[in-house]
Formats: sequence, structure tokens, C-alpha cells
Amino acid sequence: MPDETVLVIAGEDYSIGAKEMKLDLIDMYTDYLHDVNKQKVDDRYTGREEWFHASGAGMCLRKHRFAHIDMIESAPKSDKSMRLLRLGELVHDDFEKAVHHFVDKYNIEDAELLTEQEIKIPEWNVRGFFDVVIGSTGILYDIKTANSFKFKKLFGRSPDPNPANNYELQLGTYAYWYEKEYDKRLRMALVYYNKDNSQIRELFVNRNCIRLASEYWKMVNEQVTMGVPPVHLGTSPAYSWECNPEYCQYFKHCGGGLKPELLKRKTK
Repeated sequence: MPDETVLVIAGEDYSIGAKEMKLDLIDMYTDYLHDVNKQKVDDRYTGREEWFHASGAGMCLRKHRFAHIDMIESAPKSDKSMRLLRLGELVHDDFEKAVHHFVDKYNIEDAELLTEQEIKIPEWNVRGFFDVVIGSTGILYDIKTANSFKFKKLFGRSPDPNPANNYELQLGTYAYWYEKEYDKRLRMALVYYNKDNSQIRELFVNRNCIRLASEYWKMVNEQVTMGVPPVHLGTSPAYSWECNPEYCQYFKHCGGGLKPELLKRKTK
């Protein structure tokens, strides 16, 4: 008999005979997404695990501790999470290509354009990548995808009076680095893309978020180095929705945080 090869796709074992292979489109796409994500993680983060991620601004302190102090291996993302992540990446890529296309098309020489710029803030032990800065207009943009429910809470007739501020703290982190590096004052905007109907809206953010980002990262450095912070809504996690295996790759290691009953739930 010919030798048999075992192919692992999305956690499942597929036996492949020498002359026969089952090619399922969904399995192929899932396998591709996992490989793309692994390559991105290897390129951006492998070997730099001790740095806090700027994209984690305003989020759970325990997660920072597990990921960057204890360096515990994170659980693999679910297939659904991988698909959602990929949609966000495609939207980001399009916006970044669009700004370069526009600048090149109209030969704008003084745009002072930066996209996917790596930042490092040693005093906070923070590293990350911001989306777009157009230096000539003095605006830093961070691009986010959102479903219609989130979009309505932000831009509907009765906006949420107390929205989560983690995105604002992320912007504040990027702006802190840019203003220190370039000695230039910025305005900051979140650009939301509604993934249900393709609406796009822009939301400018108060500069106060730079000070709040500074306070947040100083708190992170103080608390996570003293040990694993206790489970406490407001800091660990910052928001109750964080305690969910769909959103937290340390959910099992954490013991479920606020929601241990979800430990038995399976995701696909």
C-alpha cells in the first residue's frame, strides 16, 4: 500500500492517500486564514513577546500579564474569529492602498504620509502599528470594522453616552509616540466601516485620550509586574464582554474570569 499522509486543517485530521485528496473549499479557506495569521504573528510579534501591544490599550490587565509577563501560549483562535479578523484586515488594506493611490495619482508631494508604521514606547514597554497618519493635515486615523449594532450605538439617534474607550486609548498611544517623534500636534479620528451595509463614518477623538493612555500604561506596568491582578470588573477585565472564549485567548487559563460557566462552551 502507498504511504498515507495526514493533513491537519483547522484542528481536524484528514487522511490523504497517494492518489486521492478531499478538497473542500471551506476547509481550504480556513487553512489559508490560519496560515496567514501565523505568518503575521511571526513577522510582527515572535521574539518580541515581552512588549505590551498598543492594540491592547484599555483592556484586561490579566491578559497583559499572561501574554507579556508570564508569556503563556495563547489558545488558537476559532475559525469564526479568524474570518472576522480577516475581514478587518482586508478593509484596513484597502484604506491604506487608497491613500497611497490618491497621493500618487494626484502627485501630492507634501502629504507626509505614514501607513502601518511601527511604534515603540520604551518607557511604557509598548509596541504597535498605527494605520494612517497624513502629516500635512495633522490627522492620525485608526480604522475599525463594526457590525450594525455597534454602528447604531455610535451614530444612531440616541448614541451610547458611555461607550467603551479602548479604541480612544489606542489612538492616544499612537499619538503620544508620533508627537514625541515628530514634535507635531495631531488630531485623531476613528474611521468605522459597517461590515453589514458598508457605511463609513468618521469620529474625531478628544486629545484628552493621550493623557488617559499615559495613565493606563503606567497602571499596567505597575500592577502586572506585582503578580496576576485579581478578577475585578473595570480593570481585569475592563469590560464584561472580554470574558468570552471568542475574544480572549487566555480565557481557559484565566479560569473564565467573570464567566466561568462559559468554559464548557465550544466555538467553531
